[in-house]
Amino acid sequence: MYINLMCSRTSISAWGDLIYGYILFIAAFGWNKVLIFTFFTVFGGLLMGSVFASAHTITFFTGSANAFARIVLNFTTTFATYPEGIYKGALRWIVYSIIPAGFIVFLPRRIFSAFTFKNAALLVAIDIIYILFGYWFFQAGLKRYESGNLIVTKL
Repeated sequence: MYINLMCSRTSISAWGDLIYGYILFIAAFGWNKVLIFTFFTVFGGLLMGSVFASAHTITFFTGSANAFARIVLNFTTTFATYPEGIYKGALRWIVYSIIPAGFIVFLPRRIFSAFTFKNAALLVAIDIIYILFGYWFFQAGLKRYESGNLIVTKL
């Protein structure tokens, strides 16, 4: 069910963006870096999907989390826009944990510039942790869920 919900909505224009991104990437860097780019695209998408699914899962506990999920999306894209060096101390911890823009943008950029298997394995491990947490959190939310069609009128 978790995977069905994750894949239930897709944007047709996003597929065009993906294809256009590959065209621009190949034009700029050539075919030899396409595999690394695909690796980052897949794992970045999985990480973003698990973070946003977790943000929306809060609905099971609060009733409505659309505003919170929108804030998480905005924070993630905003933090990913600026260079990594401006984040220090607690804010850097947030960028690499709660709002994982560091693992979506900064670590992949570092790996792309100077590939190491250690950093690639770290990225995969972080993705697995976030995906497993998202799945666990969703399952915990489902257990708390009370369906609206179970309401019975007492006369």
